[in-house]
Amino acid sequence: MITVYCPIKNDRINGLDCNIVCDVADGILNPNVLPKNIVLDENYKKICLDCKYHNTVEKASLDNGEKIVFFRKNNGKIMASLDVSPEYWDFFEVDESRIIK
Repeated sequence: MITVYCPIKNDRINGLDCNIVCDVADGILNPNVLPKNIVLDENYKKICLDCKYHNTVEKASLDNGEKIVFFRKNNGKIMASLDVSPEYWDFFEVDESRIIK
């Protein structure tokens, strides 16, 4: 499994846990869903939102009608996955012109 450094955890984190932390920082999820090894302090939101790996996922459709979740990477590329349960997200690059909000 691919991991990245998480400044909240002060260690490496997998993609699913990273998404949960991001969703808590975005106010989408309640902090009680955080993995047990994640401890939040008063600065966590700013730290998480400023992290280069923080991505706010949005829902939309592609021009072919497929329901997706997507986010824009720091380099401007848009990554999308079929709108399924997060543990099954499989992101691929998509052209912005194909997204219908």
